[in-house]
Amino acid sequence: MRVDELTNTELQEIKKCFMLFDENGADYMSTADLGKALRWLKLIPTEAQIKQLLSVLDPKGTGLLRFTLFANAAAQLWIRDRRKHESDLWEAFLHFDKLDTGKITASELKRILTEYGTESIPEKEANK
Repeated sequence: MRVDELTNTELQEIKKCFMLFDENGADYMSTADLGKALRWLKLIPTEAQIKQLLSVLDPKGTGLLRFTLFANAAAQLWIRDRRKHESDLWEAFLHFDKLDTGKITASELKRILTEYGTESIPEKEANK
């Protein structure tokens, strides 16, 4: 998706996120925060996607992203049908809720995060 295909509400959500990560109010955010910021928007980029985005958005390695660049990154990963996304997540949760209690233990969640998916999460991240 391109930035010009986002609704005003979606753009405002992206702007709000950018402002949270623009710590000094200097109209830029650190490239080191790109993954965290995209996840704040409930997007789920892989580390490979983040690396690819950074190679395009910050080819000189300045470590800084202006809003327009961040908005482009978010637009590329934007999930238009959030209800479908939430439904898929709920279905995955139910798959692992073997006892049908509406709960997954912390150890089970850690196992899921580190063993499943196209890009499993490193154990130190799963421990957070």
